[in-house]
Amino acid sequence: MGFDLFGESEEENGKYFRNNVWYWRPLWDFTCTNCGDILSENDRRAGHYNDGYKITKSKARKLGSRLNSLIKDGTVDFYVREHTLMLEQSQAKNDIIDKKKKVLKQEVKDATGKDNIVPDNFPEPFLSKWNKLQEQKDWSANYPFDRENVEEFAKFCMASDGFNIC
Repeated sequence: MGFDLFGESEEENGKYFRNNVWYWRPLWDFTCTNCGDILSENDRRAGHYNDGYKITKSKARKLGSRLNSLIKDGTVDFYVREHTLMLEQSQAKNDIIDKKKKVLKQEVKDATGKDNIVPDNFPEPFLSKWNKLQEQKDWSANYPFDRENVEEFAKFCMASDGFNIC
């Protein structure tokens, strides 16, 4: 699943921008946080869905300009460092959970004598234990954020003449 942004412009940089869901969410969150005076509440909410919502030419240009300013003043680089630290912490937590899952899989194998049993087919109480571990997983570890993506999005916003989020 991805977010495809279609610009109104004939200019190459303003025709199309794409992010998969993992890259789009933190980019849009960053944009909303730093452009709250540009985007309405409806804009911010609708940007999290790929159902064709329109960002006007005026707002797109303001977004691009603001994002370029945030790149130049170091805000984006600071956010990249903070986000990277958060990703590392989330991944460390997930690594611990994955080790517990591996131990649990071995327990299931020992109890059932089956080598390739999938978690959905775990007997109780193993299934409940698996589900509790799964609930602890930190999905934010899957959402990267980088400067290059912000630069490309800013360039697209400036050239797009407005865009639809599909």
